[in-house]
Amino acid sequence: MREERVRSEITVVPADRSNIIIEIGAAKAVNALPKSQLGKALAYAQNLLPYMKTFLTNGYLEIDNNAVERAIKPFVIGRKNWMFSKTAKGAKSSVVLYSITETAKANGLSVEKYLVYLFGMFANSKIKERDILEKCMPWSENIPYELRVQCRQLKQFKYIN
Repeated sequence: MREERVRSEITVVPADRSNIIIEIGAAKAVNALPKSQLGKALAYAQNLLPYMKTFLTNGYLEIDNNAVERAIKPFVIGRKNWMFSKTAKGAKSSVVLYSITETAKANGLSVEKYLVYLFGMFANSKIKERDILEKCMPWSENIPYELRVQCRQLKQFKYIN
């Protein structure tokens, strides 16, 4: 009986071929007090509903953030074991380094080569200008081609170095 009631409260109506509108009848049917836990949960869901449908309007947006969660999983697992994270300064340093490495990976760079490149650039210079930093970002066009990760299959073709 409960299963039938839940099925009747959630209806999926195809609006057109590209979008699906999900109408939750439970939010309308339940007479929950606004200050109760259920009332707060329904109000919260209703306020966020437009944001939850954003991925329907833009095909480039992911429906979930699984890729991001997979990327940070090693950091979350290892952070308790890393000695340099016992202080706030050490934790900040590890977050900065982790952010740099994951951004380099996301932009198709070899992390080791990119870090050597960065350390070489900044070893003897004091960075005060934003333009210098912009040129060193992983997505910059100024990054040398040698830092890019090259697929072994693509290297077989003669037109790729």
